[in-house]
Amino acid sequence: MNQIIDKRGTILSAVLISALAATFYNVMPMFVGSAQEDLGFSTWQISLFPTMYFLGWVLFAGSGFLWFNRVNLRTVSLLSLLVALASLFVSAFARDYLTLLALTFIAGSGLSCIYGVGTHLIAFTRTPTRWYGVKIAVEPLPGMIILMTLPASSVSASTFTDIIFAMLIISLCLSPSLFKIPTQTHSTLKHDSTAGGSSDTSANVPLALMSVLLFFSAASGMWAFLERIGSNQSFDQSLMSDLLGFTLVTATAGSLVTAWIGDKFGNRLPFFASVLVFIASIAALNGSPNFHTFSGAALMMTFVVGTGLPLVVAEVAARDAENRYVVMTVPAIGLGAMLGPPLFGFLTESGGVTVSIFACAGVAILSAALLRD
Repeated sequence: MNQIIDKRGTILSAVLISALAATFYNVMPMFVGSAQEDLGFSTWQISLFPTMYFLGWVLFAGSGFLWFNRVNLRTVSLLSLLVALASLFVSAFARDYLTLLALTFIAGSGLSCIYGVGTHLIAFTRTPTRWYGVKIAVEPLPGMIILMTLPASSVSASTFTDIIFAMLIISLCLSPSLFKIPTQTHSTLKHDSTAGGSSDTSANVPLALMSVLLFFSAASGMWAFLERIGSNQSFDQSLMSDLLGFTLVTATAGSLVTAWIGDKFGNRLPFFASVLVFIASIAALNGSPNFHTFSGAALMMTFVVGTGLPLVVAEVAARDAENRYVVMTVPAIGLGAMLGPPLFGFLTESGGVTVSIFACAGVAILSAALLRD
């Protein structure tokens, strides 16, 4: 085992840089909503912002599988952060749709590198299941701060611009954690290569990776349009903004529960339970009679997403005896986030919210089915 990765300071840095990289995604509902309200884009147009962001995320993080062990991780992470921050800064002043899509792609590319480094480092800890739970629990916190404080501290006439500057400030505050990560990791394996389970790599690891992709696709589709679902039901915008902030609290709580329980009940059974509760909660979102019912369903949905995601990522790690493929959960998450919002947006425009919710439920069921063995 690489002793550098066992240091708590390094693990904390890996957690914090992951939170930095996840900030954009966690404020995505307000980002796409304000893009429509302030800039006049259509529902289909705004659905492509998450897609372009995670297209850059997937391409860059996927390639990291080949070079993470060969480069100076600290230098690459710092350069990636500079690229991401520069693209966000320019986005604050851009109003052309295609330009904003390109800048969103660049931001996703830069931030994916940082997120990939955090995931890569935690894979080398002695208890990755626990630390993945902690990592995913901490990731929503910067976004939660933005969503809960921005409506009360707007500094311009454009919410879209305020969101971007809030992300820049949060990123700069967290950037010192990049200097605490190691420059390289050794290729020492987490498990003995002769340990039982290595035979699963050729078949069951890809199935688990596909489960990650599908589960996050369903979750991101619902999350990205949560604000729009509430808006269509004429709920107060300020209440919706507060709710989005609290959903990040429940997502954090769900991941902390996973970190606390660990693998006491395994990974699959708790994940199956999370999928069932997720389906029940998204069904309650559509046509909620009042805001209290809607908010309860939204809070439960994000709680079980926070619970389920570290479980399915940990399942990939458990099946990967040589610790070579865990980093591929980063592009798997990115692909899920890239496919979910446009699918939801397309189905909503063509068939309504009910059709979209049924589709998300079906995708979530399929993600659980892939882990049955």
